[in-house]
Amino acid sequence: AEELAARLRGVGIDAPAAPGDDQAWRSCLAQLCGAYLGDSAADAGAGPVGALSAEQQLAALRLKEEAYRRRSIDLRRELDIAAREEATLRERIAEDPIMRQRSLGDFVACLRAVREGCAKAASEEGRRAGPAAPEPLAGREKAPDPADLSDLLATLEAARAKLAP
Repeated sequence: AEELAARLRGVGIDAPAAPGDDQAWRSCLAQLCGAYLGDSAADAGAGPVGALSAEQQLAALRLKEEAYRRRSIDLRRELDIAAREEATLRERIAEDPIMRQRSLGDFVACLRAVREGCAKAASEEGRRAGPAAPEPLAGREKAPDPADLSDLLATLEAARAKLAP
């Protein structure tokens, strides 16, 4: 309430002392409208606000122009980033002979098949292990680390070598 009173005093309007004094707040609001919209709009029965002055319209258009300019700059920056990412991906594709021979659809289908195969292998491994916790492996010092992907990578590399022309 004190902040509002200070802001009103800043524009030359005295805030009502009592927060529940409706008539004083209406008068304060009428003064505020008169200060910003003109004296005719301050009347309680003034109805719709008349047309804005040419200066106000020009100021509003300049603000709109600035907003559009900033949005345009942001969109250009996003477009530049996307173009650079596309160029980087195209360079990487050009470096790999297998990827050069395949279309994007083929590559996506291959990745989906790999994902489905991994999910199937994980579910089969879960069925073999059963609901109980697996017994410690006899003859081995410790169980393989699930984060170790070297076996998977070796298998994928062998398949890649077999499929490469």
